Amino acid sequence: QAVDRVHRIGQKSTVFVYRMVTAGTIEERIQALQASKKDLFNKVVGGLGGDFDLSRHFSSLHELVQLTTTQEETEPVV
Repeated sequence: QAVDRVHRIGQKSTVFVYRMVTAGTIEERIQALQASKKDLFNKVVGGLGGDFDLSRHFSSLHELVQLTTTQEETEPVV
């Protein structure tokens, strides 16, 4: 939102946005949480060439779904 306030349509000049955070505040904790979520996203999506094995994750997820699915749910209704 802060970036959008200064970088409007038609803006020709370079815009710099500095985020100042005071140590020991809730803002610092929020910034750390955002950074960890961004890092996790990059690992899952492969944005920065992370070594996260997506196929292993989805195969274990598939096994979990199979464990929670009952026989009645898998049989077609006629």
